[in-house]
Amino acid sequence: MRQRGGRTKAQTVDGTDAATLHPVIHRNVQTGSTLHTDEHGGYQGIGGLFYQHETVVHSAGEYVRDGVSTNDIESVWAVLKRGVYGVYHPCRSEAPWPLR
Repeated sequence: MRQRGGRTKAQTVDGTDAATLHPVIHRNVQTGSTLHTDEHGGYQGIGGLFYQHETVVHSAGEYVRDGVSTNDIESVWAVLKRGVYGVYHPCRSEAPWPLR
């Protein structure tokens, strides 16, 4: 999650469905905020009572519309991945040897 022009908060989540993502969003995003997301199904239904929700449809070639985009958070992930690929080549989710 990235506040436009502000802070980023990243954490692991157990899934990407709405039942998993919505509670995480509610715990971390101030009520009344406007959310900019892509069309992923896990974000469907998040707009309404607590948030405004604007979507860009990447699958249709839409990446920005009237100031709505996901460019800020995508830049965060691009820099992180570049660091992992460019610096930490042997980065793995599991240690390659038994840890004691």
